[in-house]
Amino acid sequence: MALINTQHGILLILFTILFSSSQLVSAFEYKAGDKTGWIVPPPNDTNFYNHWASQKRFKPGDTIRFKYKKDSVMEVMEEDYTRCNSTRPTLFSNTGNSIYSLDRSGYFYFISGASGHCQKGQKMVVKVMTLDQESNSGAGGKSAASSLISNNAIVLFSLFIVQGHGRPLPKFGEWDVNNPASADGFTVIFAKARDEKKATGSTANVAPAPTQINNRTQHTNRPPENYYEPQQKKWFCCC
Repeated sequence: MALINTQHGILLILFTILFSSSQLVSAFEYKAGDKTGWIVPPPNDTNFYNHWASQKRFKPGDTIRFKYKKDSVMEVMEEDYTRCNSTRPTLFSNTGNSIYSLDRSGYFYFISGASGHCQKGQKMVVKVMTLDQESNSGAGGKSAASSLISNNAIVLFSLFIVQGHGRPLPKFGEWDVNNPASADGFTVIFAKARDEKKATGSTANVAPAPTQINNRTQHTNRPPENYYEPQQKKWFCCC
C-alpha cells in the first residue's frame, strides 16, 4: 500500500510540474523597449519600437509591460495610430507600469498619450501570430521553456520507475556493468556503460595485423615486448 501511495505521489508531482511548465510556454511577458522602457525615442531612431516589436514572436496569451514616467500608453485603431490621434483610445493607462494582454492574433496599435510624443516616434505596432504560424516558425520559435517540459518529464518519469521497483537508484560505481541483475530495473540506464566496457576489452592484447612485403610476412608495428610472455595460468579441475 505504501508503494502505491508513493507512485501516486510521484505522478501528482509529475503532472503538477508539467502543467506549470506548459503555462510558462503558453504565456510570456515582454517589456516594451526592454531596458529602454516606454519613452520618446532618439530623433535618429524614430522607428525604435516597431523595430523592437518586429524582433519578437508574440502569441495569444502573452503580455506587454509598459514602464514609463510622466507619460501614458494607449491602444488605438490603425487609423488613429497613423494620424497619432489620441482622442478615442480603446485602452488608456498612465500608472507608470501598465500591462496589456494580447488576447487574440492579429495587429495591436499603441501610442503615447502625452502631447507630441507619438509624432516623435513613441508608438508601436504589435503583430500577434496565430498558433499555426507559431508552430511553423521553426527552431527559432521554440523557447527554452519547451526543453524544460521535456527535461522535467524525463527526470520525473525516471523517478517514478525507480520508485516502482522499490529500490533507490544505485550510485556511480555501485553496480556491475557485466551483471544485469545488479542493476535490475536500470538496464537501459547502464547499457551504454556495459557496451563501452566490452568494446574496450575486446581490443586489448591483440597483435597488429601482418602485411605481405616481397612474399615475406612482416608486422608493420612491433607488439609490446611483454606481449609474448606467458600469461598467468588459470587452473581448472574436475572430478
